[in-house]
Amino acid sequence: MNTMGLSVSLLTEKYHFRVGGYSYFNMFREALAESVGVNLSEMQGYGGMKTWDDEPYAELLRHSDCDGELRQDECEELDKDFSEEHKQLLDERFHNDYDDWWSIIIDCVQEEGVILFH
Repeated sequence: MNTMGLSVSLLTEKYHFRVGGYSYFNMFREALAESVGVNLSEMQGYGGMKTWDDEPYAELLRHSDCDGELRQDECEELDKDFSEEHKQLLDERFHNDYDDWWSIIIDCVQEEGVILFH
């Protein structure tokens, strides 16, 4: 049985997880943005005009919800944003998702890999 939704894999196939439906991924991103004071409705790509300069999690928040990739250099930037302190600011129902993303991002950096959205 094939269900619609987003999965991500590290190109080396070391790590893979199912994010969930597209709407769930967007709820996660909205909660992540809110937890660090980013108002997505003000941002480019979400109907606003504000650029992503120096916003935390920018590489993940502005990424397509259905395809593409995160390169190693983007994962290096994201790795700087992930922290236990930020996790505690996030709605508790997303803590496991946060851990999954953080793990695959660390692996991407260490393996010099690429995260594929599919």
